[in-house]
Amino acid sequence: MNASIELRHIFEYFNQRNKCIQYSLKLLSEIDDLVAHFSDNELIGRLTSNKTTRIIPIREYLIFYEIHQGYIQIISFWDNRLIIN
Repeated sequence: MNASIELRHIFEYFNQRNKCIQYSLKLLSEIDDLVAHFSDNELIGRLTSNKTTRIIPIREYLIFYEIHQGYIQIISFWDNRLIIN
């Protein structure tokens, strides 16, 4: 699953649960601000064990991203509240 689909699922969940889009809009604004900050300091996230992917937390989520020549690619939006049995 790619990051845009994961983020869409997060928004759909909260839109349905809350019966409004306010939380999703606020989260999207925070993500936009964080991504804009990447352009100032793309190394802001912690390097993961694979040495190419970086990770940064925002609320209950982890954003995984990679730095490529000329752009930053968001790989995944991980919900930290997920419990794996």
